[in-house]
Amino acid sequence: MVCALTPVNHNGPTPILPEKPAELSSAPPSDISATAASTPPPNAEQLMGIEQDPSKHPPSHTRFQRGSSSIRRRFRTATTADSSATPSAGVSYVTTPSLMGAEEYDYDMMDSDFYLLAKSYFDCREYRRAAHVLRDQTSKKAVFLRCYALYLAGEKRKEEEMIELEGPLGKSEAVNRELVSLERELSTLRKNGTIDPFGLYVYGLVLKEKGSENLARSVLVESVNNYPWNWSAWSELQTLCTTIEALNSLNLNNHWMKDFFLASAYQELRMHTSPWRNMNIYKYNLREFEQVEVIFEELLRNDPYRIEDMDMYSNVLYAKECFSALSYLAHRVFLTDKYRPESCCIVGNYYSLKGQHEKSVTYFRRALKLNKNYLSAWTLMGHEYVEMKNTSAAVDAYRRAVDINPCDYRAWRIRQACEMMGMPFRTSLF
Repeated sequence: MVCALTPVNHNGPTPILPEKPAELSSAPPSDISATAASTPPPNAEQLMGIEQDPSKHPPSHTRFQRGSSSIRRRFRTATTADSSATPSAGVSYVTTPSLMGAEEYDYDMMDSDFYLLAKSYFDCREYRRAAHVLRDQTSKKAVFLRCYALYLAGEKRKEEEMIELEGPLGKSEAVNRELVSLERELSTLRKNGTIDPFGLYVYGLVLKEKGSENLARSVLVESVNNYPWNWSAWSELQTLCTTIEALNSLNLNNHWMKDFFLASAYQELRMHTSPWRNMNIYKYNLREFEQVEVIFEELLRNDPYRIEDMDMYSNVLYAKECFSALSYLAHRVFLTDKYRPESCCIVGNYYSLKGQHEKSVTYFRRALKLNKNYLSAWTLMGHEYVEMKNTSAAVDAYRRAVDINPCDYRAWRIRQACEMMGMPFRTSLF
């Protein structure tokens, strides 16, 4: 699935193979000497791969030209057969046109030093430097990267202000200061019809952050209809569909990516049915821990290095008080990848089962540093604060979990925390 976060592929340049000396081997010795005498030796610029003046050096003598770069080759126009959707048997899907045509993106922009420098800054998370480099660039890719960099820079500063002013769990008035200017610019581009699906994705993020959920849904639907392979846009659209009515109101094209979106949305809305993962979550929500444990054990035998959904397995082991199994699971995922939020939550559950609640909170905080919107970490940390009798911190953690996903029933223990504090439940939500 294609993700909009990094619009340029950096798999490394395509190696340039040496030319085959077929002509030299087939020519007689006299012709070879004549050819060598007529061909001038390469100068320093040619040896270093520096692009030369076309008027002085014909294309045949200039090997590293812009038109023959590896970046240009990676962004060639896709053929009709490559860009068409792959329908299932008996299912008719809408073919989505490719966005890699010459009319959509400027190839010179792909090769320009400005874009590559900005992309390097973006990959290093120097978002404002990336946006500054692209301040005068007008191609659609450059506009997307600049706006997305500004949005992330504002989010980064907002998180810093929250920690500086109120702490990581406190309620703060910090806002993303880039939203107003980004909404103005992206709205103008949309009205003029000069915005691409990735720009619509950023526009949807801005509208969602500002609370304009209906307009954000419309913009994200427009984005996924024009470019359905951006799963990030589908994920943001799913967070805006908290009811069945909102999900059914979406005017989506009949594309195979829509099936993945609906499966994920049905799972969140508790409408899932048969696949093993959905069945596992369904049984977990029904507290059928014995069957869930059997399914997870079979899954780990077939996929021993899996980390996804293993935090749910740790919750089952925690509820059954299986110390040895939870310890083994925590050790396994920590050796596999200790910098995954799921791994941190599993280790946090292990220390919580041992009664070391302070250490458990430490690992839940680590999970949130890796992913600030990781729902399980907020919910489990709220449970730990309840055990530690720190009800104010528990209310803040539960509130953050409810903000991320209002449909998650586990976070609604906020009511219990409010009763312990003696404060009205409705007041804690504001």
